[in-house]
Amino acid sequence: WFHRLGDDRQLAAPMAAVRAPASGEVASAATAAGARRGAELAADFFDGDKPGGLFAPPATDPAARRALLAELDERLPPEVAAMAEGTEPDGRLTEEEVGAALRTMPTDTSPGLDGLPYEFYTAFWPDIAGPLVAAVNEAFLSASATPRLDGEFTMGLITLIFKGTPKKPMAPDLVDSYRPITLLNADYKIIAKAITRRLAPALGHVIDDTQTAFVPGRWIGDNICLLYTSPSPRDRTR
Repeated sequence: WFHRLGDDRQLAAPMAAVRAPASGEVASAATAAGARRGAELAADFFDGDKPGGLFAPPATDPAARRALLAELDERLPPEVAAMAEGTEPDGRLTEEEVGAALRTMPTDTSPGLDGLPYEFYTAFWPDIAGPLVAAVNEAFLSASATPRLDGEFTMGLITLIFKGTPKKPMAPDLVDSYRPITLLNADYKIIAKAITRRLAPALGHVIDDTQTAFVPGRWIGDNICLLYTSPSPRDRTR
């Protein structure tokens, strides 16, 4: 059903104008100044750093967060924790595990801001494996209280995808009619996949069995099967 929804999507024409849903301001892309203003309106609408931005994080209660974390009673067995820390004593990434992550990446996908796809890293891996892993480990093993990767390494390219379909028409000039996605650089995603592969075997030990999705070895359909096989409240009272 979800795949059929994707097939129903139609290619959207370039945005000739951008209309902010809150203020109603319209910026035309017919001029350079209008195009810049339209980009600002779109950025402000989705910006998570602005109070009114669509992706602004909601306020949280620190006391409630501490109470929740204090109630966690699951702990990793020592041997599983050791696997999650990696093969090296200091936890650094190795060329072998990063290369294994690269081999699982899909082909023919859109690259990030640097324009380098996974195919580039596959073709030149013997030459770039050492420098790439060393650069990441430099930040990973940093003694700084707030270690960070290089800004260009983590920078993403945001693009907008039109949500309208023939069955669900939407105004092409309204910024709310678009869904933003961020295209991250392939090297960043390769490193993230290497870390994910290291941590994945430990997830089942700390995530409750009722969480059936996004955990290796579990299936989201289990909840549906459980719902169909469980007796109804009326049956349980009989």
